[in-house]
Amino acid sequence: MKRIYLLIISFILIISAYASDKRVVYQATAYWDIDSLESILPEQTGIEHVNTLNRLIASVGIENFKKSYEYYLQAILLAEELKYNFGLAEAKRYMAYAYYYQSENSQCLNFLWEARDIYESLNDAFHLAVMDQVIATLYLSARDFDKALYYCKEAIKGYRARDKNGKLYASVKDTLIMYSITGRVYRELGRSDTALPIYLKYLEIGEHNNIEITNLMVHTGLVAACYIETKQYAKAIEYYLKALEFTEVNQSIIALKHEYMRRMAMIYLGMGRYNEAIELLIKSYDFLSANGFLMQSQSAASTLGEVFHTLNDKNNSANYFNKSDTLLEELLNRNSIYRYDSLKYTISYGWELFSPLPTRLMKLFIYENAVRYYKMRYDQNKSTGNKDATIRFLEKYTSAKDSLTEITQLKELAEIQIKYDTERKENEIINLSQENELKDLRIKQYYWFFIGAGGLLIIIVLFAIILIRQNKLRNSQQTLLLQQRLFRTQMKPHFLFNSLSSIQNFIIKKDATEASDYLSKFSRLMREILNSSDSEYVTLDEELDAIDNYLSLQKIRYDEMFDYSIEEDDKIDNESVSIPPMLAQPFIENAIEHGIKHKESKGFIKVSLAEKNNYLILEITDDGVGRKKASEIERPKDQEHKSMATSITNERLANLNKKLKHKIRFEIIDLKDDAGNANGTKVVFEIPLSL
Repeated sequence: MKRIYLLIISFILIISAYASDKRVVYQATAYWDIDSLESILPEQTGIEHVNTLNRLIASVGIENFKKSYEYYLQAILLAEELKYNFGLAEAKRYMAYAYYYQSENSQCLNFLWEARDIYESLNDAFHLAVMDQVIATLYLSARDFDKALYYCKEAIKGYRARDKNGKLYASVKDTLIMYSITGRVYRELGRSDTALPIYLKYLEIGEHNNIEITNLMVHTGLVAACYIETKQYAKAIEYYLKALEFTEVNQSIIALKHEYMRRMAMIYLGMGRYNEAIELLIKSYDFLSANGFLMQSQSAASTLGEVFHTLNDKNNSANYFNKSDTLLEELLNRNSIYRYDSLKYTISYGWELFSPLPTRLMKLFIYENAVRYYKMRYDQNKSTGNKDATIRFLEKYTSAKDSLTEITQLKELAEIQIKYDTERKENEIINLSQENELKDLRIKQYYWFFIGAGGLLIIIVLFAIILIRQNKLRNSQQTLLLQQRLFRTQMKPHFLFNSLSSIQNFIIKKDATEASDYLSKFSRLMREILNSSDSEYVTLDEELDAIDNYLSLQKIRYDEMFDYSIEEDDKIDNESVSIPPMLAQPFIENAIEHGIKHKESKGFIKVSLAEKNNYLILEITDDGVGRKKASEIERPKDQEHKSMATSITNERLANLNKKLKHKIRFEIIDLKDDAGNANGTKVVFEIPLSL
């Protein structure tokens, strides 16, 4: 009976997987029915159990990252136990998707590379092409267009390859997806003239192969968009009108039609055809607002407000501007372009045809829209002399712009991290290739020596083994040095980013003389950092000079918010003592940013050095609000913030300590006064004097 039950459930899963492939939305995203998978999972064992866990990782990852990760841990443990490498690769691939939905692009890329390496070891050409497709999409989102185009071409090449029986590895749909992504890359590069023939060919092939109707409608709209971007407005209208003729077989087509009406209206406005534009905008607004498409309906209302303002129709202008204001407030409060979560499964723009829109990217769109709108409303009210409205919209504009700056900076840091991870991976591939070539060369040399020299070869082989072992030891040491440098480069962008932001703010707020002095100090600090970046250790004198320079810069930046002192034991010979560079700086930064910054009175930072039991004791003490209070203050403002000082220092010390007989240790101590209240934080490093 149990076997019959399993067969029935398996049949349901096959049907649901087939149905999910025919879904309108997320056509390039793996998805299965979650309830069916969870019901069959307890009855399965072995490889079948791994496969079901992997489908759950993919299906749950869109909505519930934590649960997806729990399934991932189960899948990889069982796959490794069974030596089921394909299942291991699938787990990593689907976990990469889950990270992508969370906008964790660096983690996503790492998992993709790991999955790709396994597929490559299995000679799985189809899934290698799939990985190239996803990597291309990731580089597109990171705006690394050269690499995005490279992996688009690799994926298309893989999809069009044939197996030993002459059969294509992939379907027409797989290849069309890659053409669509390629067209998007060219549009982002400003080369819509190159993207246009790609989309036209997409429609031709898609219609010939009976591609799903909503897919065709989206790409009809993309053709129209390319015509707009190449200033061929009559052709753009022609293709939008074609799109409006599609049969309304689902909610997505209805939503897309009203979005295309809004876009057509913008063309009509440019032509001065106001009546036609207003009619389309009202139809678009009425449907989109009533059905919860917040951003599109807000854009339609805003445009109507502007049009009626231009036509001097004050009542209608005020009415639609009020609607736009209300919708934008709802957008900002929800941090979503939809009023209802279910709408994310309806295609209304076009980008959601293949995969969900990552949360951070959605937030970026919202605040870009808010900045544009509030700036327009500020300028408009300023020109009409409406003082109260001018001030109100200036405040909203400033707040939205600050939020957008933070989001943009996070996005830029993520892009930098992806580029760094890519270069590291490419270097690994190059090194591996060189090692393989070297191994092949050695094998040939050994073979010919064996033919020609007989017994002499034995001596040479023994000598070669000794050399190889020595090379491995040297390579191991070089690897550790490289890891430490990489850790330091992870610290530098973080420090440079904050310092450059400080300089920008200082230049805006202070006079030129003081700004020049600040820049001079900053330049000196940069030289000190760069001089030490290639060294594993620096002298204590050099490190203390950098700390003093950094603190003086921060003291100026924060308008004397704190004082500081650097105290050292007279017994210490600063010139002869060496320590790893930049150990103290992240914790000094934390003391200022998260401790003293939230303090009502003036703060104090103390850096002290002493010698104890052949160890250098380095302490950084502040009298700020303490870690717990800082976390309570900052959590409502920035729930995504993660302090990197502790994790980066742990990684650095772990690598350094591999080579040291006496280990470097550090701890963080929460200070309290006599009443048990938080009274600051102390960070203590114990560094052996004989490194």
